[in-house]
Amino acid sequence: MINLLPCPFCGGEARLVEGEESAYVQCREVKMHRAMFFDGDNDAANTVAEAWNRRALPAERHLRDIAD
Repeated sequence: MINLLPCPFCGGEARLVEGEESAYVQCREVKMHRAMFFDGDNDAANTVAEAWNRRALPAERHLRDIAD
């Protein structure tokens, strides 16, 4: 199972959508936030999940810093 971090923009829950040779991760709250990847080796799901999970800080941390 692939674990996804929350959306880096709004903190919403993320979902993984897989095709035959592609995959994308999309925020369930704001469907515009997404990361996509196309791969002929059928490892697109892992690649896009790694890209989605790679970020400097989680969204709630950014919001907390702005409020302080």
